[in-house]
Amino acid sequence: MTSTRYEMKKSGFLLALLLVMAASQVAQAYTSAEIDRFRAVFTRFPRHVPTSGTTDAPVTGNGDIGLTMAAAGVQN
Repeated sequence: MTSTRYEMKKSGFLLALLLVMAASQVAQAYTSAEIDRFRAVFTRFPRHVPTSGTTDAPVTGNGDIGLTMAAAGVQN
């Protein structure tokens, strides 16, 4: 029984280590020149705010929250 528990802990540790290594490869810092390449132009007010799906409004946030703004009563 002890060796089975040890093997389970060992495989769990290796899986956690693999996940941490994969996440560190995905995360990278962008330079300001790379960020300047991304640009969005919105030519009308959003129509899908509020929504239970995906909005057509600009979204900002920090990864934990998302924020969008729209004007009430605006006809497109």
